[in-house]
Amino acid sequence: MRVKQAISTWIAKAGHVAWLLLKSLRDKSHQWWYFLDHPQVPLDNNQAERSLRLAVI
Repeated sequence: MRVKQAISTWIAKAGHVAWLLLKSLRDKSHQWWYFLDHPQVPLDNNQAERSLRLAVI
């Protein structure tokens, strides 16, 4: 809850691009922080990018 309160405070002070990011963090926090509750989920998508790169080369 403290994070959501902080984000709400920052949204009021943010420029447009920062506002979009903060709004996404607030509205989709369950997606942004999913990996914290599911340690089997990688923090990045490097494996997916490597798989695509092999297909292109």
